[in-house]
Amino acid sequence: MKNSPLLDLAKGSILNSPSRLEKIARRTRWLIRQPKKLKPIQFIHGILLAVSQGDNSFRLLASAIGIHLDKSPGSEFDTISKPALWERVNGAAVEFVKSTLAETLNSERSAHRCPIPAIPMIERIIVEDSAILNLDERLSGQFPAGSNQHGKGAGLRFQAAFDLISGEPIRTDLTRYGRNDQAAASDILPLLEKGDLLIRDLGYYVNDPFNKIVEKGAHYLSRHLGARALFHRECDGGNKIDLLKHLQKHAPNPGDEIDLEVVMGGGQKGAAQVNCRLVARRVPPNVESKRLRRIKQDEK
Repeated sequence: MKNSPLLDLAKGSILNSPSRLEKIARRTRWLIRQPKKLKPIQFIHGILLAVSQGDNSFRLLASAIGIHLDKSPGSEFDTISKPALWERVNGAAVEFVKSTLAETLNSERSAHRCPIPAIPMIERIIVEDSAILNLDERLSGQFPAGSNQHGKGAGLRFQAAFDLISGEPIRTDLTRYGRNDQAAASDILPLLEKGDLLIRDLGYYVNDPFNKIVEKGAHYLSRHLGARALFHRECDGGNKIDLLKHLQKHAPNPGDEIDLEVVMGGGQKGAAQVNCRLVARRVPPNVESKRLRRIKQDEK
C-alpha cells in the first residue's frame, strides 16, 4: 500500500501539496480548526490508498490513513479509529473530495498544456457518464444488484458530470444499481444553462431529453443509434434516409465528411421526434480494418 501506483501518479500534483489541500479543506468547511491528528493530505491519501485496494470499508480506510500517519515527517506510529473517521466522513468531506478532484483536473490540464479551445456560444462543456460500484454481497438486501450462479450481488450506480473547461463537478449522485443511464438521462436537465454543450454516450440516448436540452438553449453531442430512423426535413421532402447508402454516396473516400440537418424518428411508442444535425466522417482504411476485426471478434 505504501507503493500505491495512485500515489505515484500524484507526485508533483495538488494531491501532494499539504498547503493547497488545506486551503481547499477550509474553503469546503471540512477543516475549521487546526487538526490535532488527521490532516487534509492524510485524508486524501488514505482514500487513494483504499481505492487502489478495491475496497470501500471504513476498516481499510482507517488502516490506509494510519499508514500515512506512520510515515508523516516527525511523527511516530499512530492510528485513527473507525468511529473517529466516521465523524469526519460527512457532507463537508464530500465537497472537499469533489473540489480536490476539480482542482486536480484543472492543474493537470494546465501542466500538460492542453487548453480547451474556445467554441463560439458555448459556455461550458459538460461530460456525463456513470460507473457501477460493486458492494459486499452481504449488502444485497439494502442495495440489490444482479444475480448469478454464485448468488445475489450488491451495488450502486455512480452518476457524474464535469465541466471540462473549469474542471468543476456539475453533478455527482449515487443511485440504485438497476437505474440505468436511460432512466437518468433527464436528471441533468435542471442543472443545464443556456450555452452549455452536453456530451454523453449511447447509454443516455433518449429522444425527449434531447428536445428539452435544446429548449433550454443548450446543446448536446451524441453518437447515433443505428437502429433509430432518420428522415429529411419537411422542406427537403421528409423522406426516410437510407443512412448506409447516403454515407456511401456522399462520403466515399477516407476523410470525406457530411453535415446534414435531419429529423430523428421516435423509435419508441409516444416518443417525440428530434430535429438535429448529423455529422459523419469516413475513417481511414487502418481504422476501418481495426473496427472490423473487433466486430468479428465480438461476433465469436
